[in-house]
Amino acid sequence: MTPAQEGKYFKIKDDLKKLPDALMDQPHCAFVPHVVAFFPKYQDKTGLKLTGQKLKVVNNAPIGHNFKTTTKNVLLGPGVSAEFVFDPEDEPFRAECSVHGWMNAYIWSFSHPYFAVTKMDGNFEFTAPAGAKLNVMAWHEAKKTWQMETIEVGEGDAHDFGVLSPR
Repeated sequence: MTPAQEGKYFKIKDDLKKLPDALMDQPHCAFVPHVVAFFPKYQDKTGLKLTGQKLKVVNNAPIGHNFKTTTKNVLLGPGVSAEFVFDPEDEPFRAECSVHGWMNAYIWSFSHPYFAVTKMDGNFEFTAPAGAKLNVMAWHEAKKTWQMETIEVGEGDAHDFGVLSPR
């Protein structure tokens, strides 16, 4: 359930509402990176508001591709790009290339800026507001599992999750 559905929402500072666009490239027959997270909309007391952040999908390959989700299907010829804004979701959703059936990726559209995608070494980092009690969730594509740990963030705290507990 999203914070809006519960009648709750994160109070987000204005500087956190202005993140650079997320980028997904198609330099060859693969989406790079394979997982993208971004923050295109947030909830306040009056409803969903745009942050201005978009997902930009670029085809830098010399051949045509497309970008297909359950709600979008856009052909991307060589050198062509398109920008997308999705409503926040409770879990990641799949993107595919219908031209090349093995091409797929995952996108997660958040209603807050408190998320991270792991780096190649498995580490991640994000900043959360001091005093917040957070349910930090991790999703693993191959295992199709969720893990969660609840933490309370103190001023200047850093938290090492190690391995999150299975849920």
